[in-house]
Amino acid sequence: MSYFPMFIELKGRQCLVVGGGQVAYRKVKKLLRFGAEITVISPEILPEILAIGEVACQKKQFEDTDIGEQTLVVAASNDKELNHRISGICRKKKIWANAVDQIEDCSFLFPAFVKEGEVVAAFSSGGQSPVTSQYLKERMQTVLTPQIGEIAACLGSLRAVLQQRVETETQRKQIYRELLELGLKQGRAPLETEIADVACQFLQKRKLDGSISSLWECGLSDDADAGDEDSFLGKAREKRMEERSKELFEAAKKHIPGGVNSPVRAFSSVGRTPRFLASAHGDRVVDVDGNELIDYVGSYGPAILGHAHPAVIEKVKKACENGLTFGAPTEREVILAELIAQLMPSMEVSRLVSSGTEAVMSVVRVARGYTKRDKIIKFKGCYHGHSDGLLVKAGSGALTASIPDSAGVPADVTKHTLVARYNDRESIKELFSANPDEIAAVIVEPVAANMGVVLPEDGFLEFLREITMQYGALLIFDEVITGFRLALGGAQEYFQITPDLTALGKIVGGGMPIGAYGGRREIMELVAPSGPVYQAGTLSGNPAAVSAGIETLRILKSDSMIYERLNQKARRISESAKKAAGGRICVNQIGSLIGIFFTERQVKDYEGALSSDPAKYADYFGYLLDRGIYVAPSQFEAMFVSDAHTEEDIERTCKTIASYFLK
Repeated sequence: MSYFPMFIELKGRQCLVVGGGQVAYRKVKKLLRFGAEITVISPEILPEILAIGEVACQKKQFEDTDIGEQTLVVAASNDKELNHRISGICRKKKIWANAVDQIEDCSFLFPAFVKEGEVVAAFSSGGQSPVTSQYLKERMQTVLTPQIGEIAACLGSLRAVLQQRVETETQRKQIYRELLELGLKQGRAPLETEIADVACQFLQKRKLDGSISSLWECGLSDDADAGDEDSFLGKAREKRMEERSKELFEAAKKHIPGGVNSPVRAFSSVGRTPRFLASAHGDRVVDVDGNELIDYVGSYGPAILGHAHPAVIEKVKKACENGLTFGAPTEREVILAELIAQLMPSMEVSRLVSSGTEAVMSVVRVARGYTKRDKIIKFKGCYHGHSDGLLVKAGSGALTASIPDSAGVPADVTKHTLVARYNDRESIKELFSANPDEIAAVIVEPVAANMGVVLPEDGFLEFLREITMQYGALLIFDEVITGFRLALGGAQEYFQITPDLTALGKIVGGGMPIGAYGGRREIMELVAPSGPVYQAGTLSGNPAAVSAGIETLRILKSDSMIYERLNQKARRISESAKKAAGGRICVNQIGSLIGIFFTERQVKDYEGALSSDPAKYADYFGYLLDRGIYVAPSQFEAMFVSDAHTEEDIERTCKTIASYFLK
């Protein structure tokens, strides 16, 4: 057969996929990327496909009448005869068909392709040798860098005005080519000054200073007399702009401390203007200036499924229709508590609150009430929220600002907080030896994720379990970040360690404000109204947040491969960064958490984290941000990988990180 290579617009077009296995899943992901409206028909459909909210799934046998007005049909069943029949129906109805691994039944092929922005390079061997197509794709990936898309968009914005102002096609091609080569050399879209210089030279004008006025003088604006900046100039500027964010930041500083409602958002440690975000869907966020960014912040953890997962949004909408908050018990609270107990058996009984900070503050109170002791051991660099008693040698934003302790916290409040060194057993032994009957609990992030990502050394968590039992103290896992992220049962499942008490946040609310704490029944029965440890909250267990949490946990529970996918994506990024940096950085990765430290020493504690060079991280952050990749604006926050990140996202991220270290 002879195939004519062409590109078609799939956005909003109806596409049918017959089959529900891995092959069908791969085809669905490709079609989704280009905006197709997809229906999947098969008696058995993978959970991965069912979890995609944009796909209409019908668990049934295929019938001839299922083919009607579709633009294209993919026959991806395991039945070759069925695939052949589907292809025949499509030919009669003049609908494009692709029968997997049956080239004679295909009227179109899925090529291997590389896409950066709107630039696409596709490869096909006519179905004869997929390996050949894949080889060509891999070769093209070394040429088609992430910056190509930005440069092409910049050149595209010049087309209309250059056709109007530049007389000959030869001159226009020369301008395009020089700007393209300049962009490739510099790894970014040309600046307005550079565009001005190149254009003016080819228009045989004197070389001007490249300012906006120079461009007008060259006659390149749509309205040279008016000097209208909304003409081609606005389109020809660098892709990454922040004018509106700057305006909002200045306005915010008049009425909000530092202009933000959480310190790390201020971008102060990276020397940039904070991006004010307008929307987030899947793996992307869009700021108020219209810049779309691949997001690895994920609201600092909750967005494990990606942003605005359709199934979660639908549940929240339905909950809101019935009222936002009641101040009374609801059935959903019971369902979520049962789900938490099922996924984390150590949390036999749990209480919902409104944030991770509140969960930790409350769980510490319970530990003190149960043991009738006052002292708590925490670790340098581990952040447990901003409650007074635990904001000592804290991580997260407190590290970024170089303020390990907060003003306004009385010494009398923190005198019962003992600080040990993470991964240092001797420091813990010394504290227990000096205070054998006074320590109520040891609280720990099982994976420290607020001084960057720092992993527990082999046996460290087991040691904490043993020494707390030896001295009659409780072991508290702060799983605000690791809960439901490292594994369905959190870090305690991942490491096979059972704590006495656990604090949760972030994922347990599916992106809504929520927290939870819990543990063994005999301990949690001390919480009011069952016992004397008082804790209450007006918005605790509000229907919208609880609905989001239930649906998120159900999706995670139904997808047996999600944690393996997350780990593979994160491993690809971390290994790529290590290889490109060549020993100049330390990369810690576990599951979908990544920490990159600009230090050559192995980071395994607070002191190691502080050895990282913040200036180098700021430069790295800015490089990625300007190329459409959003990581945390702080050396001491994690990089969060979500299930919404595509293979193409990971490839682009790896190449961009590599280009930074190779520049």
